[in-house]
Amino acid sequence: MVMEPLRGGALTHNIPNEALKIYKMAGGGRTPAEWALRWVWNHPEITVVLSGMNEDNHVQENIHIAENALPDSMSEAELAVISEVKQQ
Repeated sequence: MVMEPLRGGALTHNIPNEALKIYKMAGGGRTPAEWALRWVWNHPEITVVLSGMNEDNHVQENIHIAENALPDSMSEAELAVISEVKQQ
């Protein structure tokens, strides 16, 4: 189980511009929150994600991500994007 994977939004706000550029260059129109939650759901050992939500659009985004993110579903290219962002 993972609780607060985005640390109350702290991991998706005030992201360095260099990291945002990496996400944008990767394409797909994903938000930083979607990249982060997809990475969490990519781990087969994760069965429950408790993500805090303050707005209706957060609820909708989290539902969309949870419905479409499966264990081991991220490609090598997507994992490379995450790795590059982590380095920034």
